[in-house]
Amino acid sequence: MNSEEALKELFDEYRLKGTFKEFYNSFVKINTAIWNDYDRGLVGRDVIRYERFDRIFKSVGINDYDRSIQFSADYVKLSPTKRHLVTHAKETLDYLYTRYPLYIITNGFEEIQSIKMESSGITGYFKGIVTSARAGWKKPEREIFRICFAREWFRVF
Repeated sequence: MNSEEALKELFDEYRLKGTFKEFYNSFVKINTAIWNDYDRGLVGRDVIRYERFDRIFKSVGINDYDRSIQFSADYVKLSPTKRHLVTHAKETLDYLYTRYPLYIITNGFEEIQSIKMESSGITGYFKGIVTSARAGWKKPEREIFRICFAREWFRVF
C-alpha cells in the first residue's frame, strides 16, 4: 500500500504516459523479480537503485535513463515516509511487546528501515534491527537469525 501510494504520487508528478494501472503492474512484476534475485544473491543493491526503474520505464515505453534515476531517488525518499501498516499490525505489536523482546531482521536497506519504522509509529516496539548488509547474511539464511539471537550485531534504537 505504501509503495503504491508513493508510486501514484510520483507517476502524477512526473506526468508519465500511459495509465497508472499499467505502470503499477509493471512495477510489481519487475520489482518482485529484482528483489527475488537480490535475495538469492544474483544481483546487487545497485540494480535496485539504478536499473529497477529504467526497466520499468522501458516496459511502459519510456526510454529515459536519467529520468528513471531521478524517479528512483524520489521513490526511495518518498516511499518509506508512508504510514500504512498491514491490518492488525499495531494490535499484534501491542500484544507481543508486553510479552517478548522484539527485533527486526530485514534484507531491506538499512538507511530506509528506520525511516519506515518512524513513519509508521512502530519504532518503540523493537529493541533493535538486524539488516542483511550489516550482518553479512540475508534472510532466509540461518546465520542472520543466529546473529540476531546472539545479539552480536544489530542496531539498537
